Amino acid sequence: MSEQGLTVTLLPKGWQGTIAAASPTSPSKVEQGGNSAAAAGLALLPEVEQGRVGTMASADGGNYSFSVWFFKYVGFLPLIFTVQMCFFASRAIDGMVSGLITSHGGLAILLACVLWTAWYLVVRALAKRDLIEKYVKLRYLPMFWPPVPWVIVAGLAALAPDFLPSLIAAVGTPRLGIICMQCIRILAVMSIIKARQGLFPPLLARLLAWPDLIFGISAWLVLGLHFGGLELSRTAFAAWNLCGILAIIPIGTFSFSMPALGFAEPQSPPVEVMTRLPLVWGPSTVVPLFLVISAIAAAPLLG
Repeated sequence: MSEQGLTVTLLPKGWQGTIAAASPTSPSKVEQGGNSAAAAGLALLPEVEQGRVGTMASADGGNYSFSVWFFKYVGFLPLIFTVQMCFFASRAIDGMVSGLITSHGGLAILLACVLWTAWYLVVRALAKRDLIEKYVKLRYLPMFWPPVPWVIVAGLAALAPDFLPSLIAAVGTPRLGIICMQCIRILAVMSIIKARQGLFPPLLARLLAWPDLIFGISAWLVLGLHFGGLELSRTAFAAWNLCGILAIIPIGTFSFSMPALGFAEPQSPPVEVMTRLPLVWGPSTVVPLFLVISAIAAAPLLG
């Protein structure tokens, strides 16, 4: 079977007629017309016109690559967000059952989980319609600042006096929960891998993913010390979590705006790829929630 015939056969019937009509019938021109026929057929796909073909094909050779498909269209961010919600909700429930926090404070934490989840779904809906990419200007809004999860925390703290003390008490006890959550940040290595695959801006890999990865590695060392009976002091533990904030803020946050402001060369892919699914869940939801955990653990530094 000729290359052209194979191309037409693999496409849906609705496009085969169009390709057949547009393709040369002379055997001597089959080889020359094969590529143009395939291009004509693929041009009918709206996904191709938008540059979002879900074919699971690698960018270099057109061969199947599960890792490229997974990182581009799925990623670990939905799973990480689910773990975060389970962590906050379980700490609230355990705190209420044990009497560590008041029922009003625990319910306020559960309400925060509901609102964070609602925001997660709103981001998904907006990104699927390309509204975030269209309206969010990273030149003026680095890393979607201020993060909505933080706004939710501030709003509940203002409306419910028991919320913030309950959140600090529930999340901070026991310490092991915070350490395990920080261990998840080692998955920043996936952003570095995506950068090597051409799916993540190299600038963000250097200034955001690498510092986050280093902190994630340190979390595993702290976990080892914890199980070895060598726990960090209260001040040292708070200072370590402060480092978890500094790994993201301010340099990592500002790196989103550097190309637009002329402080860095244009990226390939552009930084605006962070406004598309699934990457948009990182700066809009998942990373701010990690910073909430770090801020809670670093609170003792405030006295």
